[in-house]
Amino acid sequence: MQKNTSLRTVQKHRRISSFLSLCFQLSPLPRLMLETFIRSQFGRRYYSMRLALKIFFFLLLFPLFLWFPLIRYLLWGLWPEPNFDANTLSNFWSHYTTWYVFTFAFIVLAIRKKRKAMKNWGPTSCPGVSLPFFYKIKLFGRPLTARFIETIAEPLVTFLIGFILFRLEQKIGHVIMISSVFFSLSYIYAYRIADEKLMDMHDDKQSGDAYREVLSDTRRPLTPPDAEDVF
Repeated sequence: MQKNTSLRTVQKHRRISSFLSLCFQLSPLPRLMLETFIRSQFGRRYYSMRLALKIFFFLLLFPLFLWFPLIRYLLWGLWPEPNFDANTLSNFWSHYTTWYVFTFAFIVLAIRKKRKAMKNWGPTSCPGVSLPFFYKIKLFGRPLTARFIETIAEPLVTFLIGFILFRLEQKIGHVIMISSVFFSLSYIYAYRIADEKLMDMHDDKQSGDAYREVLSDTRRPLTPPDAEDVF
């Protein structure tokens, strides 16, 4: 019974790890999109302008593909359907104005953040520094840790912003909320991997100490026991 329980626990742990790993692999684009707005002082190698451009073109073109008749109108000035009129166009902008404000604000900030990252000679893989606002918050009388900020506080704030936009019927709210979930899960997985590496380093140190003790014991000169100890 205990063996079956342990096996189920291991299988559950593996499923959770696999799920978090998948989220981590899918997270670079949504995570960078949010980090551009809420972080600064990125490392030279961490902040990728290539990923930023992918995000920009996705945000720029995705609504147009959803509203494909609008593409024909913008390119050729043709109303493709009888019911596609000025009211339809007005309805589009009522939902996507904030989307495009967000899109162009993102690319402007991305260029600025990349330029600053190229001048930053600190750690090249630094994922950025959180806003000072988060370090001023106290929970149960204690300041928030970096781990709590990156896994809970930052994605929670962005999720709430996305939820407010969603309630205002702004489509960009969906993107921000989904990105916030990936943001949180990816950092949970990253910290989990870091914990595993630290434990591996600890185990390696313990093994090294034990190995040195064994070697030191084998190199000690053997002293014959006293006759009293033998008999």
